[in-house]
Amino acid sequence: MGRLALGRWSRILVGVAVIGCGGTTQGERYGGPQGRHVLTPVGDIEIQGEDLTRRDEIPAPVGRVTRALVTAYERSGLDPDWVDPEKNIVGRTEINLSRELDGRALAEFFHCGITSTGSQIAAHSRVTVSVVSNVETTETGSSLATQVEAVAHPLTAEGGQWHECTSTGELESTLRQRVANLLGLR
Repeated sequence: MGRLALGRWSRILVGVAVIGCGGTTQGERYGGPQGRHVLTPVGDIEIQGEDLTRRDEIPAPVGRVTRALVTAYERSGLDPDWVDPEKNIVGRTEINLSRELDGRALAEFFHCGITSTGSQIAAHSRVTVSVVSNVETTETGSSLATQVEAVAHPLTAEGGQWHECTSTGELESTLRQRVANLLGLR
């Protein structure tokens, strides 16, 4: 698990480093170019594959959005363990979840594959999740960028192979909606 955690943490750090790169439209998911290099606190990292950061425009100042984001994380059951008000970064690293998050089935938030019997792996696993968000100033207010990484570990007595998960986008949408509600926006 140590190597996996470091690798996942590195990807989250890379996500924070590239969150501010390029412009996108509200809520757009985009695939970044292959083979980019980014200097992060853990060194120079080459980004392989797709960047699945979710970006949303919010018509409010950065400081207000960042403060609301901390509360949105808390109300979503993701008590942040990383808050940097100077860089406007909020995150929760490696929280272990089983069956549900925020009163909803984990399968609503993460797709980790399907079992041989046709059920969602996320429904029968411990899912380790890391989430990081960054708020930046834009011409119209703020840009909220959120990246989610998750991996599922079977809950069966015999254990089993872990499964990499993808976000359904629901967690990112929930955080964005909570921020908007806290700011009095709809």
